[in-house]
Amino acid sequence: MSINSDAIGNGLAYLCATFRSEVDSWQVRAYRRALAAIPADIIMDAAEHLIDQAAAGRKFYPLPQAPQWKEACAKVIQTRRQDAFRLGTSGCDHPSFMESYKDDAGVEWTRRCACYLRGKQLQAAAGKPLALPAVMLDEASENTP
Repeated sequence: MSINSDAIGNGLAYLCATFRSEVDSWQVRAYRRALAAIPADIIMDAAEHLIDQAAAGRKFYPLPQAPQWKEACAKVIQTRRQDAFRLGTSGCDHPSFMESYKDDAGVEWTRRCACYLRGKQLQAAAGKPLALPAVMLDEASENTP
């Protein structure tokens, strides 16, 4: 089966070579349909994630299926968003990312600190979370440590 040389095709060729498996045109179509809206760098990082999971003992037969690859994409996005938030809030001295301030009338209020807001901006720039069906979310939470 000929696989196009785009991110999905390259990732699929990488997975097929790693797992020593082949796919037919219907399988390629299923992968393309499931992963069409996902950025290329996420797709390749998710393929690496699947290979790491297989090396750690997770069984794929004969290779990761489209929903499993999409689940890995969601995990990659989630990790990137968490890392971006941590980067934006590193070195923050405010407990719970809250700070006190007084308004013009002298009334004391609390608000989110600038570190938190910067972290949220970086998190948003890292991408939107990938929506998965509830069944996949349950399965993903069971497989994470």
